[in-house]
Amino acid sequence: MDIALSNILLAIDDGNTASFAQQQALDLAHKFRASLTVLLVGDEQSDFSDTIKFLRDFTSGKNIELTTLVVHGDFNTAVEEKERTGDYDVLVIGTSCTKSRLFKSPMCYDLATSITCPMLLVKKSSAESRFGSLLLPLSKSPETRQKVKYAASIAQKFNSTIHILLLSKRNTKYEVETVELFARQTERYLAERGIKYTVSESFGENIASATEAYSRKVKADIVFVTVEPKYAYLGKDRHVKQWIKNGQISMMTIPIQEY
Repeated sequence: MDIALSNILLAIDDGNTASFAQQQALDLAHKFRASLTVLLVGDEQSDFSDTIKFLRDFTSGKNIELTTLVVHGDFNTAVEEKERTGDYDVLVIGTSCTKSRLFKSPMCYDLATSITCPMLLVKKSSAESRFGSLLLPLSKSPETRQKVKYAASIAQKFNSTIHILLLSKRNTKYEVETVELFARQTERYLAERGIKYTVSESFGENIASATEAYSRKVKADIVFVTVEPKYAYLGKDRHVKQWIKNGQISMMTIPIQEY
């Protein structure tokens, strides 16, 4: 079953990526005919009046159901509380994510591993993105396939090209054959839906470095990654944590679902 993004939560502060995330969320809401809830998080001096006016003007002519809410306080706390109150299909984040507490993960990594829906973290470098080039890394983990339907649904709406990247840290026969099997299944799924795609591979290399390098090569607008629930496996998502903190490409994190 394809993914329908019918209920979108946009969370922004007054940081330098807020306006870019705002446009990405509006693009998604327009293409998917989704309702859009906007959570504006700031301090007592934050003024979101211009933002609210723009959102209302933009959505009024496009039949997008809009709800806005201003909250003062900690960004992560406000977003987590709001995400728990609604059945959201995706959370779009616009914040610098540079704040971190001593001995703790980057705050957007904490958020990605705490919420139950996918999170699109918009980076400034992807400001001009209209979801045209999507990077879909596939590894030997069976859960890697959970990203495919999200990438495919967005690709169908935006006529995107999906760039499949086969990844394995070790160049063993078992791992390579497993990843190649997942790739064939993914290619069949995309072909059945008329989605454009390419396939490349990077075996026996550092996964994070290979993904970063390939994202630049294909000029990816978004990279799709799966994330474990918080504290499920300590240290397992080290490369994801670094991408969220330091990566230049916008990222959609997909919480792993247990079946």
